[in-house]
Amino acid sequence: MAQLDTNERTGTEQSAQLGTVFLFANGLRCRVLVEGASGLSVVLRTQVGNVDSTLDQPRRLDDDGTVSLLAADDELEGATAAIVVLDANGDMVARRSTIVGG
Repeated sequence: MAQLDTNERTGTEQSAQLGTVFLFANGLRCRVLVEGASGLSVVLRTQVGNVDSTLDQPRRLDDDGTVSLLAADDELEGATAAIVVLDANGDMVARRSTIVGG
């Protein structure tokens, strides 16, 4: 379990609304849990701030605050990636570095 860092641009108000974010990794798939959040999406990127490095389409959180992401390219195993939480406008509200398959 790893808590995500909140984005400095959103300030503490967004952090309080976001609640706790956890990451559970298993091979090339990871599951993200965002407590106390709604209307957010999560995406996997190779570079946190670079939209062009997105590995798949953003996925909306389920009603229970979870989402599952897959790094479909097995050549990415061992590479550094970022789990990025996006608001309804596509702005980053939280991020976490991770290792694909690690």
